[in-house]
Amino acid sequence: MALEITKYGGKSELPTSVGDELAVLFANNYPPNYAPPVERNDLAAREDASAIQNLLNRGRTYYLGTAGCRLAGFLESRTLDQDDDTTVELMTWLMVDEAHRGNGVATRLHAAFIADAMLRARSRLPKPTVARLGVHNENPARAMYEHWGYSDDGHPESAPEIILMSKPLVPEL
Repeated sequence: MALEITKYGGKSELPTSVGDELAVLFANNYPPNYAPPVERNDLAAREDASAIQNLLNRGRTYYLGTAGCRLAGFLESRTLDQDDDTTVELMTWLMVDEAHRGNGVATRLHAAFIADAMLRARSRLPKPTVARLGVHNENPARAMYEHWGYSDDGHPESAPEIILMSKPLVPEL
């Protein structure tokens, strides 16, 4: 399967058809029981192309994986500066369409995200940078994140069903 990764970030314009396809992929592949109450408004922010474009305009980045003319998966991220002088490269969502699972789509999307995060981390040295994500306790993707080097950081108080995971990003000089 030939997979093309396209990045949309900053003020880039997401084609409406792609945004609508992304919204459908999100709605069809995210189990509602995985959404803690604190994230339900965040979920509604992905209901159509204009809502997703609004997220892009507010600093989100999207990595879209397409196979042929079909959206196979996406990764949504953003960069956060923490009070402890650490930068967090936050992977907010990673989804692969059911028909494309098991073909390396998530791995390729994650690799594109990490490559960009490492470039940003290199520009901020010596300030430390970590990649971080949250995963539902019951999500089988947790094993994949552990394989990629993420470790368990515990549960947020507001969402005990979510496991926070992170890994340090140490760019080569």
